[in-house]
Amino acid sequence: MGCCNQRRSAAITTPLRTAEAHRVPAPRRAVDVPVRYVGASRVRVRGTATGRTYVWSGGDRTLAVDQRDIAVLLRSGHFVA
Repeated sequence: MGCCNQRRSAAITTPLRTAEAHRVPAPRRAVDVPVRYVGASRVRVRGTATGRTYVWSGGDRTLAVDQRDIAVLLRSGHFVA
């Protein structure tokens, strides 16, 4: 018959599952893409996907725009990526 210490040793040496094995991958970081405004006046746009506000003025024709917001801006015809 086995001793209590033998069962305890077996329990200690049994590999345990770690949190590392169940780690959820980190979300991908959004990429900003330079977008140029081709209009003449100052314009303020809210990104439909991110809610970020982008402001182009006479001197600032190119801004870094989250890639998730670009499709709608390009469809307007006032922006070029």
